[in-house]
Amino acid sequence: MLKRLGFRVKLAANGVPLVTDVMVILRSAMVVLVVLSGYCARAQQFTLPDAPSQHKFFDRQNSVAFGALAALVAADSVTTQRLTNSGRAREANPLWRPMVRQGWLGQAAASGLGFGSAVGAAYVLHRTGHHKMERWANWLAVSIEGANDARNVFMDASLR
Repeated sequence: MLKRLGFRVKLAANGVPLVTDVMVILRSAMVVLVVLSGYCARAQQFTLPDAPSQHKFFDRQNSVAFGALAALVAADSVTTQRLTNSGRAREANPLWRPMVRQGWLGQAAASGLGFGSAVGAAYVLHRTGHHKMERWANWLAVSIEGANDARNVFMDASLR
């Protein structure tokens, strides 16, 4: 079915189909974010880091974005541990793989680091006056995490 839709399918050692195009799309989105961040930063007016901000950091939109990200990170933790503990898949991120292999405590550490880095990046953008980039970074993180969760659920459903 995946070949019919134009996806390349790679079989892992234990016979788990991995959709490699999804990861290529996610990596491409990150490259686009890095390239466009310079453009957006240049387009905004320059403000000093200690300048008063246009909005509070934990305003309604950021609270919703961080709440959605936290829920998606929790769902990713559960689905990743379910797939790795059953032996049907392995962690795709080479940086998180050693922590995820340690079980739930390692998964919690990896998830906490990922969530903290997303919030930290948004805070740095907020403090430097890049409010549009702050919003884009928040919702891009939510989108990427949502796509990763959808991939995990798809893999879990297709391997039953």
